[in-house]
Amino acid sequence: MKNLVAVLIIGMALNGCSTSAKKQSAENYNYLMTADLNPPEHFLKVKGKLAFNPLENGIDSITFLLHKQLEVKALSGGNVKSYSFVVDKPSPYPLTADAGTLTIYFERPLQKGERFQIDFEYEGKLTEHTKPISEISKEWVELGRACPWFPYSPQYPRFTYSLDVGINPEYPLVGMGLFEKKGDRWSVIQNETANDMLIAAATSLKTMDRTEGDNYVAIHYKVQWTAPLEKILNDGLWILDKYQNWFDSDQTRRASILIAPREIGGAYTRTKFIVYQLMEKEPDYIAHYFMGMSNGFARIWWRNAPSDSWEDWLNESFAVYSTLMAVRERYGQGKFDELINQKRGFISRLDLPPLAGFELGGPLIAPMLYNKGPLILNELEMRIGNPRFMNLLKTVAGRKVASTAEFMSLVEELEGKDARDKLARSIYGEKKP
Repeated sequence: MKNLVAVLIIGMALNGCSTSAKKQSAENYNYLMTADLNPPEHFLKVKGKLAFNPLENGIDSITFLLHKQLEVKALSGGNVKSYSFVVDKPSPYPLTADAGTLTIYFERPLQKGERFQIDFEYEGKLTEHTKPISEISKEWVELGRACPWFPYSPQYPRFTYSLDVGINPEYPLVGMGLFEKKGDRWSVIQNETANDMLIAAATSLKTMDRTEGDNYVAIHYKVQWTAPLEKILNDGLWILDKYQNWFDSDQTRRASILIAPREIGGAYTRTKFIVYQLMEKEPDYIAHYFMGMSNGFARIWWRNAPSDSWEDWLNESFAVYSTLMAVRERYGQGKFDELINQKRGFISRLDLPPLAGFELGGPLIAPMLYNKGPLILNELEMRIGNPRFMNLLKTVAGRKVASTAEFMSLVEELEGKDARDKLARSIYGEKKP
């Protein structure tokens, strides 16, 4: 029996899809949902139509992650045999600890390229949140894939969506995508592929934004505390402009920052969206705000590789090294060298395996993706020189390189076989491909 954990496409017909789960054609996966939120009652209600194209033949069931406190009120489709929503077992995905598994079974197996559509409705009071970054309450709403409040599949991490959201007008709504107030409801459109469906709301939520040329940055906040908003806005615009000049693409130059009114849970990044928590004591500006924005905005460009294997270094390590380059440009070579030396010192105390093939999900994530990977890029830059390295990065971003094999072939194309062989030894160790 084949089971496909799939992202659903809601309310639209699709052509056949020939990609695999690890290289998804994200532009073809879209959600269309109507949601009503009652924060004081912790209540959420969602209704919509969903459709998807299976990525392989013989699919007789699909599984989604959905918050276990939600009750499925209706689920139907022309080929649906039955469905189950298991809420008494641990979530199979650690980043969605409060999720149950919603599995839909078909009368006949689906084939690749076939379009399937269902109608669905679910609702419930969400009061159990293992992670502090998930909440729907009178004081604060922060809902995304960590909840998850929408059917989510980590195997299909990128999608587009359209939302029609109803909420008390005393709660301004913000989040990922383009938000527009229409009467007593909110329209939310995300036409560029995203890695979450994040919405947030609170009474007295404020927005400060700024535009320079084609660049736009907004900050949403309820309580400012120590955050230097003007400086954050100015640096955010500078970072977007710098990355656009370095990497060049047709990516929209818009990004948003949310300062969540909570003191726990930490910060996290999503596509063109960064969330910070409140800081009672003023943090180091470069480490907390400048590098946080640089890393988050870099993911606009570095997001093409699969995120479920060691190949994720093409996303994570490239974003980290872009951050270090932004620090070098803004604060000088000395600060850059200090950060590079910190990473060298950190991994020198560890007996790390080659980057290639390491197991994602274990304790090696931070040493490998955020330290060893960026140092490999630093070695490559020193070897071929900054101008040629920047041209390489621009080409990688422009071609949307999604595998290490592609990256190495590009290095050979631009820099020669010797450069490729040295890079291979850095990535694969003695097991050079």
